[in-house]
Amino acid sequence: METMSPARYAEKRGRASFTGCRVLVVEDEVLLALDVQLILAQAGCIVVGPCASADQALTLMDRVKLDCAVVDLTLRGGTGHSVADILSARHIPFIIWTGRLPQAVPEALRRSPIEYKPCAPERLLDRLAEALCSAAFVGSARCAPVGGW
Repeated sequence: METMSPARYAEKRGRASFTGCRVLVVEDEVLLALDVQLILAQAGCIVVGPCASADQALTLMDRVKLDCAVVDLTLRGGTGHSVADILSARHIPFIIWTGRLPQAVPEALRRSPIEYKPCAPERLLDRLAEALCSAAFVGSARCAPVGGW
């Protein structure tokens, strides 16, 4: 199996370019947060965060323009539900990043792509592309494949 960088993987798959995409990362487990941050940065994203709490994430959401987010729903001292709710209300695509069983994800949030942690970088990037290119965002410049249509 060929090993490649997340950026090369995105290019080879012909999927959305992540270059310059501002991605909020909400994850309270330090090693997982750093791993996600590295994967996204190598794919060309501008990583916002990572945030270890919903309060941190909500503060950044008011200060930084976001293109999408990776949200863990289970955070120390709270949940990421409020973050997901506000992202939905603002029409900002996101993926649910969880170590919980599928039935633990509230039904209202199951419309967003879900990835179970830990996972291979390619899986995380696939879910991110899925969120960015969801039906609500088709036609957006953010959804153009590498090299254009």
